[in-house]
Amino acid sequence: MRRDAEWTLPRLHIVTDADILRRPTFPELAAAICVEGGDGVALHLRGHGGAAPRITARVLNERATKLRPVVQASGTLLVMNDRVDVARVSGVKAVQLGGGSLSSTDMSALGGPLRIGRSVHSAREAVAATDADWILVGTLFPSGSHPGRAGAGTDRVARISEAVATPILGIGGVTPDRVAEVMGAGAHGVAVRGGVWDEIEVPTDVPAALQRYLSAVRGAVPGIASEPLDLDPPQRP
Repeated sequence: MRRDAEWTLPRLHIVTDADILRRPTFPELAAAICVEGGDGVALHLRGHGGAAPRITARVLNERATKLRPVVQASGTLLVMNDRVDVARVSGVKAVQLGGGSLSSTDMSALGGPLRIGRSVHSAREAVAATDADWILVGTLFPSGSHPGRAGAGTDRVARISEAVATPILGIGGVTPDRVAEVMGAGAHGVAVRGGVWDEIEVPTDVPAALQRYLSAVRGAVPGIASEPLDLDPPQRP
């Protein structure tokens, strides 16, 4: 059920890449994720990564605009990765930013406030991310998107959670069986790509793929039942 009183940070974030965004069935699959997950999930539109060329700003805008009605109806948090300009044009209210992305000062020239996620790999980077509403920490386990990397493990989450109070999301090879370990180390939730997208070909595949993670999140936080984290409205530009 959608919560209208306050903005909340979902505990499960579904990440895309250029390959996924180019799937002919992406609009239908993304809509099914929004309907099934509601305000318990976030959907990231990430125009790079994978084998396909980087997605253009025009296509990202088209994808976001087409999803707008279902996002508004479901309460799903739609996040634009890196492309702050496209987020402004398409009406997306949150962005995921990396080390090479715009600073908050630069972003202020493009308009009003956005929710901000920052991708970090160390406690030092996390402490420096003073503008972040959440922090994405990876790569935790071996992952298809980062072949050859052993993964940093959940110790990285634990170290960062000791350094900052900002909600943390663990990413990289996080299977449903690993959700409890990641959240037990101090993460608010998890972000996944292949764990969901590799399991779905048609919209009817979505409920089972999503519920594996949502159930794991509920199990990792007894008594909270996958309730997102309430945050104050953003005050910065």
